[in-house]
Amino acid sequence: MQSRKVNSDGQALAIARDVQRKWPDEAGGFMAEGDIHAAKKSWALAAAAYRQATVKKVPDPLAAPKAHGALVAAGDKAGAQEFAANWQKAHPQDAAFLAHLGNRAILADGADNLALAERHLSEAVRLQPGNVKALNNLAWVMAERGSKGAVVHARRAVSLAPGDPLMLDTLAKAEAAEGALEDAIATQKSAIQLAPKLLELQLSLAKLYVKSGKKPEALEVLSPIIKAPKFSGLAEAQALHRSISSDASRLTWVRCSVGIFYAEAGWDPVCR
Repeated sequence: MQSRKVNSDGQALAIARDVQRKWPDEAGGFMAEGDIHAAKKSWALAAAAYRQATVKKVPDPLAAPKAHGALVAAGDKAGAQEFAANWQKAHPQDAAFLAHLGNRAILADGADNLALAERHLSEAVRLQPGNVKALNNLAWVMAERGSKGAVVHARRAVSLAPGDPLMLDTLAKAEAAEGALEDAIATQKSAIQLAPKLLELQLSLAKLYVKSGKKPEALEVLSPIIKAPKFSGLAEAQALHRSISSDASRLTWVRCSVGIFYAEAGWDPVCR
């Protein structure tokens, strides 16, 4: 099986290089070679092929993002930074590359990187207002950072991709960040209706319920998903469920003629 796979890779690489020889001014053959190396995680070789694709007369808009991504994956931080700086200087209007840099910064995490992501994605959206993914990711970053205007971008993304539950998920996050928790809950429910099997959406709904003080509703949402063995967010869901359950065990509802109160467990109130 392994020898057959190696042979298949070799054949694919031979075909890609044949395309390069036949159409040397086009990026296609070099992109194909880069993809072959990337599939094997041979990142340095992939970066070299993608970089060749960036200078062809017939370009590929993904060549520069893939070249930069391969350099990052190869651990060549200096090379990636130099490539990004040179590419931006030569192609300041390349919205796709700016969006790529923004997405890479999101993955890097950290406050400084999120600020950088917001700058890159804001510029990408300015240059390409209809870029749905850039709009969605910009809204997510702005909501995460607490920047004003996240809802505007999220709504724009939803209007361009109304059937995408992930766009609604981001809109809910943005609405919550701006204090519109009831709107956020309603939006998240709409996202779940579109993709009921996407448990990440249900976990987000549970978090919104907790944030709005509706812990019983959060427990109701969490109870089935904490039993899903293949859920990537299982540990987080279980931790949230334990936290809410622990809070509930410390507090009991006490009903008196004058109303309903939270009381410490074991406290015997006098109701008149």
